[in-house]
Amino acid sequence: MIECDEFPWELDQEAWEYRMWEDSGGFHQAFLNKKCNQKKDCPNKAVYTVLFSENLFSEEACCEEHKIKRKNTVNARFVPFISDTLKPFL
Repeated sequence: MIECDEFPWELDQEAWEYRMWEDSGGFHQAFLNKKCNQKKDCPNKAVYTVLFSENLFSEEACCEEHKIKRKNTVNARFVPFISDTLKPFL
């Protein structure tokens, strides 16, 4: 069971704000702007794209600082950033 001290209000608020930002198009817009979208309003340039398989790219883009978020995800790996203008040619 998760204790309240293990998941403070601030983290819950941050997660809610991220979901609202994501739902309102901020996640996609950050990708189009070649910015990291692993944290709301991250000012860093996207360095990586998350690749799920050889033909399945995501719009998940991250900087070096936020790369750790997907470190242990099965079937996902980081590749150099692939913008929306390059994806049709891959």
